[in-house]
Amino acid sequence: MAKIVIAVLEDDGTFRPNAVQDINEWNNGEKNINVMLEKSGYTLFDILFNDLGKIILNEGKFKFTHIFTKSTEETAMRLMGNIAEAIIVRRCSESIELNERYITIARKGKKLLKTTENYIAVATGHKKTKSLHPTKYNPNHTQNDIIWLDKNNPDFQLLEEGAKVTSGKSAALQVKASNFNSDYVFKELKNEKYKVPIVYFGMRDNFYKIKNKIILYQNVNNVNNKFIDIRDIDSEAYIQYLEYKQIIKKLIDKEIEVSDLISTKDTLLSTGLLLTEKSNKSPIIFT
Repeated sequence: MAKIVIAVLEDDGTFRPNAVQDINEWNNGEKNINVMLEKSGYTLFDILFNDLGKIILNEGKFKFTHIFTKSTEETAMRLMGNIAEAIIVRRCSESIELNERYITIARKGKKLLKTTENYIAVATGHKKTKSLHPTKYNPNHTQNDIIWLDKNNPDFQLLEEGAKVTSGKSAALQVKASNFNSDYVFKELKNEKYKVPIVYFGMRDNFYKIKNKIILYQNVNNVNNKFIDIRDIDSEAYIQYLEYKQIIKKLIDKEIEVSDLISTKDTLLSTGLLLTEKSNKSPIIFT
């Protein structure tokens, strides 16, 4: 009986034996780590090494330098907020349309009159920003996780709608990532801690639980413009986030090494690749 799987196809046309998974398991359960590493390992390494500085080269070997706690989940979540920021920054650089979408949210619903191609997203607390835009590096900023700079004049930050160049507020995003323990997000929203829109990477339905509690509290105006589910604006970013989190947890638990992130080609043929595995073991590829 045939079944649909997702798998890594080698250069010689064969399937990697340890990188094949039933598509239902892939979609609904824990994804095969070997497929994940081939698909996303090198990109995650690039984020951890170049963007965040969480991987360093020490005596000829790569070392993961994140601070560990007793809990794998807690350790991972302390890093996932920064990874979520890196995902958004990269998504903006890859797509003019996505860049405009995120800018519109940062400007609280007002689109730019000029082309968004003039502006690049940067994360204020990242190692890469410290290197490329040192005057914009501010890891302790309590509001602006992501801002936009004029690529022809990086000293100029994109401002909110109606803001004056001399004294205006920067168009910015706060990025939040949490697991099921998200009470602190509700408290921060309730107290209106942030003056910029929050893009939220959550788990399952906890975004809607938080949002409904805020609406019932009736103390936050225009919650739809202030608290945004990443899945509503960029579902692929959320998929990347979940995949990176799975790999990070394996890295924390030492089930994989840093070298495993870069020993792959990071070139799964497609996230939607469907393979039909016949009983005679002769696979047919559907594209």
